[in-house]
Amino acid sequence: MTTTLCFVTRNLSVTSTDVKKVEIEFEKNNLEVIEKTRLGVDGVVLRVKNLVFNDFTYLEQALKLDINFSSKAIKLKKLLLADMDSTIISCECIDELAEYAGVRHEVAAITEKAMAGNIDFVEALRQRVRLLKGLTIQQLNDCYDKKILVNKGAMTLVKTMGSLGSSSAIVSGGFSFFAEKVAREIGFDHVYANQLVFEGNMLSGAVKNPIMGSWQKQMVLHKLCNERNIEQCDVIAVGDGANDIDIVRNAGTGVSYYGKPKLSAISDFKVNYSDLRALLYFQGIRESEFSTE
Repeated sequence: MTTTLCFVTRNLSVTSTDVKKVEIEFEKNNLEVIEKTRLGVDGVVLRVKNLVFNDFTYLEQALKLDINFSSKAIKLKKLLLADMDSTIISCECIDELAEYAGVRHEVAAITEKAMAGNIDFVEALRQRVRLLKGLTIQQLNDCYDKKILVNKGAMTLVKTMGSLGSSSAIVSGGFSFFAEKVAREIGFDHVYANQLVFEGNMLSGAVKNPIMGSWQKQMVLHKLCNERNIEQCDVIAVGDGANDIDIVRNAGTGVSYYGKPKLSAISDFKVNYSDLRALLYFQGIRESEFSTE
């Protein structure tokens, strides 16, 4: 008998009533639930058979929860690769810096086009960084202290995987100035991000080569796998934009976190109503094993 796992997750709790509503809708589509396992207060995994129809977007929207099916073997991954902006943290750092420079609307418009895949990421980044010329290190530090908020579940995700023997890396098209601070705060092992160029204590309006675009992110995936002698199937990758497509597609488990349509379309899992702890459930890790934030 062929069966498929279905993960039901949400930012708050997934109640027994929620699960029952999911089961009722599954039955309407000839999908039989043969086993239920509660992984945590906000995560339940169902084992189902007769999977033919699996687009339950309407049900996700109605119940405000995530429903993800997986036929892959569920196990702890040895490496976590995570985008930073709008994934590990709640904002796009470059948009926040743009406010300090008085060019927020101009920069945000370019950012949106780049994240949706409608403009080349590298060229978009250069255009935006030029607009930030003249910002001081003090302003960047002030931006970090006042604007940068870590998303719920990020620290639990990183610390739990670390406690179980896995490694983690930020792989960001954002800036190392912020990524290194975020990594220290949360506990990431490695940081790969773009380096801003300074003239004295001010931004020059340039960014160092090579720029961490989609291709470079994929090269980091290969590099870390080779260094650790692990396969790509041992990696879980998460991001939100077109710049993350290559690492999400090529990782053993690829997750779209409140992602753009182009990324969601190729992801193994889509998170639109849960927090980052859902990535632990997708690996079969129970809440009782979580390292708390």
